Amino acid sequence: MDNPHGGAEQLRDNALRAIERAHYPSMDAQTAQTNVEHVLNKAEDANGTLSRRLLLTGSPTYARAWQKYMTGQRFSSEEERVMSLTTNSGGYGVPFQLDPTIILSSDGGINPFRQIARIEQINVDTWQGVSSAGVTASFDSELAEVSDDSMTLAQPSVSTEMARAYVPFSIEVGMDYPGFANEVAKAISDSKDVLESTQFATGSTPQGIITGATGLVTASTRGSITSSDVYAMEAALPPRFLQRASWVASRAALQKFRQFDTAGGAQLWIQNLQYGLGRGGGPLANGTDGRVGYALLGWNAYAASGITSNLTTGTKPAVLGDFNQFLIADRVGLSVEYIPHLLSTGGPFPRGGRAYFAYWRTGSGVLVTNAFRTFIL
Repeated sequence: MDNPHGGAEQLRDNALRAIERAHYPSMDAQTAQTNVEHVLNKAEDANGTLSRRLLLTGSPTYARAWQKYMTGQRFSSEEERVMSLTTNSGGYGVPFQLDPTIILSSDGGINPFRQIARIEQINVDTWQGVSSAGVTASFDSELAEVSDDSMTLAQPSVSTEMARAYVPFSIEVGMDYPGFANEVAKAISDSKDVLESTQFATGSTPQGIITGATGLVTASTRGSITSSDVYAMEAALPPRFLQRASWVASRAALQKFRQFDTAGGAQLWIQNLQYGLGRGGGPLANGTDGRVGYALLGWNAYAASGITSNLTTGTKPAVLGDFNQFLIADRVGLSVEYIPHLLSTGGPFPRGGRAYFAYWRTGSGVLVTNAFRTFIL
């Protein structure tokens, strides 16, 4: 592995070479390399912090040491040195080839938000941005004084919150399952996806889309859904946000929408050859290969398990909007602590168990509330 020291440019060059040579057990190499390079381009700072992390956690020596750490074995002098170089607060960073904050390997089957939202990887606690409603242009008479068309700027921010996963296991499992430590990263990635599927839908901190999208469209008949409500949702969304709009709804709501158009009479669903369901849980499709999809009023439709399937008065089962205005901020890096002995709850005695404690930081929030419309029954 290339030298994890030196200037920022040298670190970046070395990190890119390391990315090309790395082995990625969770997905195909080309996709993984593209993901890591994308994260590096977006999240690197002037000091080369992310490049240094990639070089340290991606070295073969670090990988061996991490495996030993995860199974409670002693380090060699070389392994002890390389582990001491990483920034940690009791735990150690997951090798970047397995780190779900770097390798975005989730298939989005229950969590479509990472497919369609704006995602920013950061090396600080809070993402800071700038937004504006834009400039209003006008035609004026000859020699007429031009109007003041100054923009009104706002500074939205999304803070990252700590998420945690605790994985206890018996000593026997650790002894009988040599690959258990490798599987833990995959299990943590899956738990991360399950947690986010709810949080990005209806959470308060981090903020979910249903929580933050405050522009409401009320059902024409409270407590029930009609085809006219679908058209009302689209009509309520400002034109500037329609071009990149997507539907996100509970499966129950999408099934209800489809029942309006079983014979094509309502013309709610439009064939879309560009998108399909596939394995990623994307737009609704009429085939298992995902090559032919259907879009709701022309806009892609995604199911989200975190949105309520309860179709009763007052619930919010669907949202339409431009998900470039819904931001997910990931603080790069996931750390794991190995707990060698779990103690009994009734006294200070070990009970034959060990555990892994993982933690990472993620935030989300609506940047422009006017970019969404939420359907309320």
